[in-house]
Amino acid sequence: ERLKLASNYTTAHVGKWHLGFHNSSSLPTQRGFDSFFGFLTGAQDHFTEELGEFIQCPKVVDLHSDNTPAYGLNGTYTGWMYNSKAVAVIQAAARRKHRNPFFLNYWLHNTHAPIEVPDQYRSLYNTSDDQLNRFMGMVSAVDEAVGNVTNALKAGGLWDDTLLIYTHDNGAPLGDGGSNYPLRGGKNSNFEGGARVPAIVSGGALPAGRRGETADGLFHVSDWSPTVMAAVAGSVRRERELLDDMSIEIPVDGINQWGMIAKGDRSARTEIILDHCLQLSLIHISEPTRLLSISYAVFCLKKKKNEPIAYSNTLS
Repeated sequence: ERLKLASNYTTAHVGKWHLGFHNSSSLPTQRGFDSFFGFLTGAQDHFTEELGEFIQCPKVVDLHSDNTPAYGLNGTYTGWMYNSKAVAVIQAAARRKHRNPFFLNYWLHNTHAPIEVPDQYRSLYNTSDDQLNRFMGMVSAVDEAVGNVTNALKAGGLWDDTLLIYTHDNGAPLGDGGSNYPLRGGKNSNFEGGARVPAIVSGGALPAGRRGETADGLFHVSDWSPTVMAAVAGSVRRERELLDDMSIEIPVDGINQWGMIAKGDRSARTEIILDHCLQLSLIHISEPTRLLSISYAVFCLKKKKNEPIAYSNTLS
């Protein structure tokens, strides 16, 4: 929405959504995207697009095109189907590149459970652990998908004007074949193996002097929004002018980190709050008032001290 407002971007979302679907206003096409192709829930069978064990609706197909079910299009491996759609979005953008810029939000389903992959990827690995072979095969499918995206951008003459961001929402889940070594822990934990993930920024829009460099400052996922806005020349100023004219304020939780990425500046962050309360064993419901009390721990990672400080708290 911010990119459309500031610089008239064409926008598309491909792949996983998982940001709400209880009413139409929560759908991607009502949240700033001109088009959407993918699934709305948190996981699906990679070959049938059925929800299976995850939502206890084993035969329900979760596959949508814009605002309607994509009837008859399921049955293709998700790693191929969503990648083909992402490439098609890029090719369409290349045909109209002189009219307006585009933003593609491509959220791959790999390497999310269930751990499933075509044999041509699984057979690349031959350990004694078949699940590990399948997981590593899924990683190879991701590698192929990213290569297809970059090749499409280059073939369409878009690479020199593109900022490509590759990142993750959490570390690998332990037990499914993933590893976050040497970091401790994995998905669903506050340890660095669950919360600290790699990110790669590439494309011709990245200043040449920063290509191949490493940034090791603190960066939170919420920082991507203001950082991308700052990276797009003129977008922040134009957006501010439009919002002022309409007396609208858009709250932003993140911090602009474009200086760290583009110039090598120090991170604008000094701390990151980690508060993961997935485990419901900490919930206590008291009768007769039915008061819901959730005890949790907040970890504040201090850049200077290099070790977590734990705070206990209770929500009532």
